[in-house]
This record gives sequence, structure tokens and C-alpha cells, in this order.
Amino acid sequence: MKIKHTLLISCFTALLLHSTQSMSGESYGTLTLGILGVVDLAKNPDPGVAHNLKGILRGSNQIYHSPVYAVSLPGADYIWGSGYSFIGISGNNGACSGGESVFSRIPNTSLAGIKLSHSSNDPSLDAFVIPQLLFNATASGGGIYGEKYSGAFFSSVNGLSKISYACYYPPNTVAKEGGSKTINITNNTSYPVYLSGGVKPGVYNYRGAPLYITTQGRDYEADAYIRLNITTDLKVVRVCQISNVVNKDISVVMNRNNEMFKESSLSFTCTGDNQQVYMAGIATEGYPDTTNPAKLMLNNISNSSYRGDVPWVMGKPFMNGISPALSCNEGDSPDLIKFNNAEISLPQIAKIGETYNLGIKWAICSKDSVSAGKYRGKALVTIYTKV
Repeated sequence: MKIKHTLLISCFTALLLHSTQSMSGESYGTLTLGILGVVDLAKNPDPGVAHNLKGILRGSNQIYHSPVYAVSLPGADYIWGSGYSFIGISGNNGACSGGESVFSRIPNTSLAGIKLSHSSNDPSLDAFVIPQLLFNATASGGGIYGEKYSGAFFSSVNGLSKISYACYYPPNTVAKEGGSKTINITNNTSYPVYLSGGVKPGVYNYRGAPLYITTQGRDYEADAYIRLNITTDLKVVRVCQISNVVNKDISVVMNRNNEMFKESSLSFTCTGDNQQVYMAGIATEGYPDTTNPAKLMLNNISNSSYRGDVPWVMGKPFMNGISPALSCNEGDSPDLIKFNNAEISLPQIAKIGETYNLGIKWAICSKDSVSAGKYRGKALVTIYTKV
């Protein structure tokens, strides 16, 4: 049996987002957007300048629904009403433009987004994220006749008019009865996050109303939605600068041996003087084990529908070049990197101007029950101080 594992370890930072609400139209499940990143206190960014942070999208991302606009219409031509969004993102799952109050105006900009609250509850420290998810929408019949629309929420889209912040409808369209529509939601390359003006160590979370990806029509039967959860654990910290990364792309071929080891190394410097150094990791491909986030479970890239056992990866950081003992049976060690953004302490107190060398020992683990194929995972790793 040959199993190829690829683990990409990037030096970055992490954040995440959350939400809940009532029913209208047909539900097509739940989609969760997790935003990855931290605000670096050392940079003290301008509040009008965005931090473009990575995101992870998981869950139900497609609506396939009929009719497009109406079950039936009288003989006269009906122009598609501007109150019925063909696609939108909103705090109301039954009327897109009726849920725009979930969005807040971002200070120092002309933009709107989702407000994130600081752990101190000080409103002067609010942050904002713009959930610019990508969409691709098509229709067959219903008056649209094969039109395709694609773009990002909170932006202009060719062929569609915007009712409010993110509710779109096809203008000057003669609506017909019946037909079907397909909407696909995909991840954007990054999501802008703004600070309101204050920069202070702490954690940000989304505490607002639920969000929905919606589609509407003249008749109730044309309405459908996906519930959108935004999960965030945005931290304000002093990020240590990482350099000299060695062996961040690990590829192994496992035969009958279900345990293999590799090592990575890097250097870092910090601006937090006499401060404890921490490390956090988050899975961006693959996923942390639900019972043990120190295990990064890999995705089967040979067969996306595979549902059997998968290999996993564990990482143990170490200082001063002394490689630690590690085995695949050691998953409960408190010294292992957690891939759900939980922090661990490194055995180091940072001093300004000092450069430190850190290694990570990786265990690539499998079972006899894992099917042959190619498996892959990616993780973002951040080193930081809190003050």
C-alpha cells in the first residue's frame, strides 16, 4: 500500500467567526466561514486600512431551487421586482433587503460589514469584517434564460443591480413562471478586516444576528436560503517575525510503516520585551480531530468522496536544537501544536533584538485500515506574545 502525504506548513496567524435565526422558504443547510488571522499590535495599523485575512469555508454551499421567480403568472408581462433579490447575503432569510440592519457602517470608510466586539466590551475597540464570499448563479427559465452571474458580495456585479449592501436582482427582466436556479458559494482569497481606531490586546468575537445566503421570487415557493455562520476568535497580539523557514513542504510515501518523522526549523524575533512566547496553529486543509485538536486529519485528494480512515499529522515544537521524543501514540501531550487555534506556551521569554531558533518535529501517522491514495493537509502556524 502506498500512501502519499503532503503537509504544507506556512507561517501566518489565525482568526475565526459565529451566528442563529428563524425560517423562511426552503433551507439548503448551513455554511460556516472561518476567517484566519490576527491583528498585530506591533504594527498599530491605520483604522482605515484593511487587514486582508484568509478564510476557510465549510458546509453546504449550493442552492438548486425551483421556481426561479413564480409558480405561475397572469398573461401580462411582469418585470422582475426590485424587492426580490436573485441572490443576496442578509440578516433576513425571507427578504434580503429587510435584513440589512445586521451590517454596520465601518468608521473611517464608506463601507459596511459585520461588527466584531472586543472582549472588554469597549465599543471604541470594535473591529469589522466584510464577508465578501464569491458566488456563481445561473438560471434556466423563469425569464432569465441561461444568464450567468458571478462576483463577490459587497461589490458591483455585471448584469445585476444592488438593492442594498449585498442584495442583487436582475434589472429590466421580464419574469416568467417556472424554471430553476443554481447558486454556488465559494471562498474568496481574503476578507478585509478593519479596526475602528483603538488597538488593544484581547479577543474579538461576532455577537450579532444570524446571516443567510438568500434567493427570492414573487411567490413564496421561489424563496430559499443557506444559513451562514461566521465564527471568529480574532486576537490582538504582537506577532513575532519569522524567517529562515526550512522544510515547510513535507511529502512522504508510506508503505507498511504507519509512523514516519520529519523536522522543520525556523528563526523568529519578537517586539514584546520580557514576554512569554506562544504558538498557535490552525488547519486550512484537512481538519483537527474532533476529540483531539493536536491531530491534523488529512484530506483524501485522490477520492473526494472517500469516508474511511485517514492519516494524521502531529507536531511538537522544540528550542535549542534538541529534538524531542515523539510517537503517534502521544496525541494527548500538552506540548503538541493544536490545530484549532488554541495556544501553547513555548519555553522562551522574548527579549527585543534577540533571534531564537525553533524546530518542529512532525509525526506522520496512519493505520492499516487507511486506503491507498494521496492525502494532504495544510496548517498555518503563528508565534506571538500577548503584550
